[in-house]
Amino acid sequence: MREKVAADLFRSFGVPASHTRFCALYVNHGDGNEFYGIYTIVEEVDDSVLADQFGNDDGNLYKPEGDAASFGEDTYDKDELIKKNNEDEADYTDVSNLYKVLNEDNTRTNDTTTWKSNLEKVLNVQEFLKWLSANTVIQNWDTYGNMTHNYYLYNNDGCLNWIPWDNNEAFEDEKGCINLNLSGVADQWSLINYLMEIDSRPLKKGFYKL
Repeated sequence: MREKVAADLFRSFGVPASHTRFCALYVNHGDGNEFYGIYTIVEEVDDSVLADQFGNDDGNLYKPEGDAASFGEDTYDKDELIKKNNEDEADYTDVSNLYKVLNEDNTRTNDTTTWKSNLEKVLNVQEFLKWLSANTVIQNWDTYGNMTHNYYLYNNDGCLNWIPWDNNEAFEDEKGCINLNLSGVADQWSLINYLMEIDSRPLKKGFYKL
C-alpha cells in the first residue's frame, strides 16, 4: 500500500514516479493453482518510465548510492553515481556540473541570484522542491535527507530531474524522518540545506518556498 500510494501521490504532485499495480499470484505445481498472496508490481525506472513521463529516453540516467548521493562537498565520486544507461559513453559532465554549481560556496554566499540561476540550469529545482515537500509530508524516511540512496537523476534536455524510488517506508513516524519545517537536517544534505538557507530577498523564506 505504501509503495503504490506514495508513487501515485508523487505523480499527482507533478513529480515523475514509477507506476505501480497490485497483482494476485497463483502458482500451479501440477495439481491446480495455489494462491500465494497479493504483491505489488513496480515499474522499473528505465525506457518505459522515461519515454512515458519525459517524452524521451536518451538522456543519462543515474542511480546514486553512497556518500556521493548526499551531494555534500568533496563527495563527488562517479563510481557511486551509477549510470543505468549510456554506459559506453562514460560522460558524467551533467552530474559533475551539479556538484560543482551546488557547492560553489563563494557564489552561493555572496551572489545568491547567480548561484540560483546556475543551479537551475543543471537541476530542475522546482520539481525537486515538489518532491521534497511531498516526501516530507508523507514521512518517507528511506531516501535523500536521511539515507544516501533511493532516487534517480535523469537528464532531460540538459537538466537533471529527480525521480523517487523504493517508497515502501513512507507514511511512518518513527524512523527519524525530516521535520515538516525542515529543521534538524544534517549538514551533509547540501541540496536541501543550501536551498533553504538562501538569503531572504525578496521573500521571507528566500527564493524558494515549499
